[in-house]
Amino acid sequence: MELSSAEIQKLFTFVRSKYVRHVDVQHELVDHLASSIEEIRSHDPKITFDQALRQTYSKFPITGFTNYIAEATTAMNKYWTRRTGSYFLKFFTFPKIILTICLVSIFYFILTNVNSMGYVIIPTVVVVIFASLISAYNKLTFTKKYKELLFVQSYIGSAGGIVSNYLLIPTYVDILFKVLDSNVLKIYAEWQLLFLAIYMSIGIIALYCSHYVFPQFLKEDLEAKYNHLKIA
Repeated sequence: MELSSAEIQKLFTFVRSKYVRHVDVQHELVDHLASSIEEIRSHDPKITFDQALRQTYSKFPITGFTNYIAEATTAMNKYWTRRTGSYFLKFFTFPKIILTICLVSIFYFILTNVNSMGYVIIPTVVVVIFASLISAYNKLTFTKKYKELLFVQSYIGSAGGIVSNYLLIPTYVDILFKVLDSNVLKIYAEWQLLFLAIYMSIGIIALYCSHYVFPQFLKEDLEAKYNHLKIA
């Protein structure tokens, strides 16, 4: 027995009353509840909607939908980690590794040929801070618009945080106090400068992915999976 529109709305009201705040999770639970209720009533048409709902909800643990939400959150976090991580790792496999090697070579050449570290460090830090501020603003406005979706919240926490998890600033903190010293580069051995060049290159790649590639992933998924919710 197929549920009516009014009964579907009752299910949404019921799910929201159980503190399920994300719209995408609400829809998943309503679909699950509706299928179960329809199956119960198909076997016994005399059972009312409310009786079938109570019977269906009793199958959940005493914590209600808490476990379901936790499992959905874990699944979405894994999805974003896997999707964004696989793309990011492509920069360390052929053919994208050629671009990575070129980037490292450029940074290493600059680090070993400038007279003062300040010419390298200060501009890079300014770029990273500026880009991070823009990213934070975009995340804030994006979160307000799509705060109803757990899918988006998981993206922001997983994929969107790649730069914050790999900021270049910690490496620069010790160096920034010495940038005014024109001989500062003599303090560092060649292998240290190579390590710094690699670290800076990975940071630039992370910045590029987080600001340009991963947002496109999110847009595509929103259009493909959640367009019917009239939010994306």
